[in-house]
Amino acid sequence: MTDTAEDTGQQYTGQHSLSERLRKRAAKSQARHKVSAISSVIEARNVLAEQREKGLSWDALTELLAHEQVHISAGTLRNYMRLIGRAVDRLAAAGIASPTDAEINAALHFKCLQPKSRPPAREPRAPASMPLASARHAGSISPAPSLMRRRDREN
Repeated sequence: MTDTAEDTGQQYTGQHSLSERLRKRAAKSQARHKVSAISSVIEARNVLAEQREKGLSWDALTELLAHEQVHISAGTLRNYMRLIGRAVDRLAAAGIASPTDAEINAALHFKCLQPKSRPPAREPRAPASMPLASARHAGSISPAPSLMRRRDREN
């Protein structure tokens, strides 16, 4: 197997082990800190909102983000912007008028960890229009007439 001159800068002669070649490549390549897509959207939220107000579609915004190595779909971007907006609103209600990116990110993650609130339980009640079945008739429920077989129509 030979590496191309583009990959290693020299022809592979079998003298270097795979581990050595990987170490050399890793040293040459620049280690890039990977940032989550939602963190990137949080960082760019003001510009994205401005461009959206100017009429750019979600698809056009995702193309702009793709040029910056943030690859998400238009639907995901729309959902992220909605979630970020809600987090900013919650932070504003808590007294943080201009939240930082880190505060918004923390608010998003904290919201995900909170249990969903449920409405208070109501006591079950029988509808007033339906009488309760008596014990005598409880076991003798017959099917609807449309489901019963008619002997005069059997062929």
